[in-house]
Amino acid sequence: MGLKQYSVPRKEVEDGYGNVLADVRGLNFQDLNILIQRNFENLDRLMTVWDHYQEIAAKDTTGAEESMANMAAFFTDIAMTAPAIVVDVIALGADATEDEDMEAIQKWPMHAQARALAMVYQLSIIDFGGPVKLLGVAMSLLRDHAPKINALLK
Repeated sequence: MGLKQYSVPRKEVEDGYGNVLADVRGLNFQDLNILIQRNFENLDRLMTVWDHYQEIAAKDTTGAEESMANMAAFFTDIAMTAPAIVVDVIALGADATEDEDMEAIQKWPMHAQARALAMVYQLSIIDFGGPVKLLGVAMSLLRDHAPKINALLK
């Protein structure tokens, strides 16, 4: 199968009434770089949150339910630490490029944003080796970018 025949898997995000708000895809490495650049001012806080949950994961001897609860807490902490990242993730997954699209996503109800994040997340990790591996790559990219961006800002 050639590249022209490949279709990126997408899922529709609906509101509570069944209206389609957007369709989203999984993130790729270019998207991760864009996320890092857009959210650089929160880099230190994001890395602190990641390191905290890595410590929790290292000590975790419980089952899948507890691990899922830790993952949900991680995403909640990320959203609280850098709220714009939620909109950025959804916008990248929806291929939204206009400011108006970003403003629309900001106004979506919380359940629609959460559903969209879950879909982007699921589509991003299907063949990647799981959430920890994907997030580990993202955090490595963050750490790689930090010195370069800091040098540019000085």
